[in-house]
Amino acid sequence: TATTATTSNSRSVSNGWIPINLALISSGAPIAQWPVDPSYGIGAATAGNTNAGHFYSYIPGSNNSYKIAAKMESVIYSNGGSGDLESTDGGVDPYMYEQGTNMSL
Repeated sequence: TATTATTSNSRSVSNGWIPINLALISSGAPIAQWPVDPSYGIGAATAGNTNAGHFYSYIPGSNNSYKIAAKMESVIYSNGGSGDLESTDGGVDPYMYEQGTNMSL
């Protein structure tokens, strides 16, 4: 259970919103910057917040475990869509796409 939440707009691979320093990889960072969701939105779905619930999250666990989760914006990849990734990824939330080393977070 999360007890605190923080947000960051930093896309740096050495100290960005995901606190994993990709710059330390001996062959170099595999990506130039962390992605950010162009339709970012938090809160209840209202007339003024059409992007509610669209975000990426990083969930740290013990022993360097982690999970990254995202709400799919496409109905194709959302729960019940023809290419459903949310309910078939092995994570605990059937309405979020989850990947990482500890899918039970």
